[in-house]
Amino acid sequence: MFNNILKFTQKKSEYLYKNSLFLQHIDKLILVSIISVFFASTVMSSDVIGFIALITVFLTVIKILTKPGERLSSQTFELWLLAYFMIVIISLAGSTLFHLSLKGFLKTFTYLGFYFSLVQYLKNNKSKIPLILASIGVCISFEAIAGFLQNFAHVEEISTWQDVSSLNPEEVMTRVYGTLKPYNPNLLGGYFVAGIPA
Repeated sequence: MFNNILKFTQKKSEYLYKNSLFLQHIDKLILVSIISVFFASTVMSSDVIGFIALITVFLTVIKILTKPGERLSSQTFELWLLAYFMIVIISLAGSTLFHLSLKGFLKTFTYLGFYFSLVQYLKNNKSKIPLILASIGVCISFEAIAGFLQNFAHVEEISTWQDVSSLNPEEVMTRVYGTLKPYNPNLLGGYFVAGIPA
């Protein structure tokens, strides 16, 4: 059903696609926005990262609607993601704290939309996989170096998670945050674990 709608919109916008410099280079713009999300994740706040991710989603939707031959296909596990997203929508509709639920919904939409955009891009541009993995590797390496330097520089603790009043100075542990926002050692550890395959 979706592919029939896409064929219709692609046919109607064929002239626009052939004569638009923007649409002719939309794959390059999507690649730049994908890599920008990865690099922004090292130093920017989650709001900025989400905004760049939404730009990626927007460009992907434009590409799918206008580029001739673009099709949607999904794997079985992606259908489970879709089912999860439907549950999130139902949860939003029935929430008593609508404002907080809407914020969570928008985050989930951004995450799943960026995932969809990345997968859709890589389906047609498999040669760019090494470039994307290299950019993830550079980001992970940057965070590792920043964390290594923080460990030996003994950065000030942001939260008082340990009562140091009765400890020797040698026993006080240094928390390493990296440059990820918000500053959280658990977030840094998760970032490293997620980056292992890259």
